Amino acid sequence: MEVIENGQKELDKDACNIYVMLKTIKNSSDIWRHNVDIMIYNGKLYVSKVNMWNHFRVCGKEEKAKKFIENFPEPVLFCEERMDRSHVSDWIENDSLVCISEKYLQVYLFNATSQHNGFRKQAVIKLLNLLEEINIDETWWIKQIWDYIKENRKQLIEKFHAKMSQGILWLKKEYIRDDIEAKEEYFMIYESGWVERYLDNEFCEILQNSINGKSYEHIISIHKG
Repeated sequence: MEVIENGQKELDKDACNIYVMLKTIKNSSDIWRHNVDIMIYNGKLYVSKVNMWNHFRVCGKEEKAKKFIENFPEPVLFCEERMDRSHVSDWIENDSLVCISEKYLQVYLFNATSQHNGFRKQAVIKLLNLLEEINIDETWWIKQIWDYIKENRKQLIEKFHAKMSQGILWLKKEYIRDDIEAKEEYFMIYESGWVERYLDNEFCEILQNSINGKSYEHIISIHKG
């Protein structure tokens, strides 16, 4: 609460400082940094008491996250970390990926040589089959698929470029944003229904009492399902 109190004046001056507040709270203690997912929703910060809450995860530079989140009607969990190929493969395979930047495709598809340094088989098939004129058979061995990529790398890059907007491949067309550019940068958005780091009952009660006591409901709230 002391951290929020110290940052409240700056927050009132400029709505963009919600990101400053987010970083400040995260860096104020190991509990916030490692044990609680903090969402941005309706212009303020939210934490969750329940593990099921549909939201979007935006991974990339802050200025791009701001553009996507502005006036966005759903909760967003923002992080600046680069995601590894295993997690990205998960999101491609379960159809939760909203968009992915060319940089990720460069590293894990175009320049990769196998599943050991690239995406998994099913993720690769789903990405390649986004190109209408290409239809990879799921019965192919993984080596066949990577041999195909190596032999046709130049053409595949050109075809993906034709489907991209500002260095971003959008898999869910309803979210396409032409004002976000991510050439040569790691940027990705995916949907999630699971809050990995939610509040336990005791911490939730302590936090809610503190918020009520300081009248900080306009800055931070608890989603209780």
